[in-house]
Formats: sequence, C-alpha cells, structure tokens
Amino acid sequence: MKSKTHITPAEAAKRLGISERTLANYRTEGRGPKWKKVDGKVMYENVAVKEYPSRQKRQSMWDRHEPVVLNWKTPAKTQHHDV
Repeated sequence: MKSKTHITPAEAAKRLGISERTLANYRTEGRGPKWKKVDGKVMYENVAVKEYPSRQKRQSMWDRHEPVVLNWKTPAKTQHHDV
C-alpha cells in the first residue's frame, strides 16, 4: 500500500489532538505544520504533521527561558557647586 504524502485538515487535526478550527487559526497565524493547496483544497504534508509535535517541544524549551533584562541605572545628577 502506498503511503499518502498529503492528508486533509480533518486528519491532521485528529493526529495533532486539536480541532480543525484551531488548525485553521494556525494557518492564518503562519504557525502549524507545513501545508499547501492541492486542487484548490488545503492539504497537509504527512511527514510535517508527524514531526510537528516534536518540533514544538524543541521550540517550547526556548520559551521557558526568561528574557535577558539589562538593569541600566540612570546616571546620578551632577552636583554643581559654586566655588
């Protein structure tokens, strides 16, 4: 049996454990697994859907790190003394 290279949004959403609406939102936000239009229909690359959860875990590791915050002190006001 030949492996499918592309799957429907319904199949992709089911595999990812999310709703089709969430998957559609991901598309509009430029997130989610790789997809393309085939004969005017949105189709997801089978391999991209399989790899997406593990890719998210790798990326989310970076999200846990706190951003670097530089504590710049404002210079003290210069004291002018009359001499």
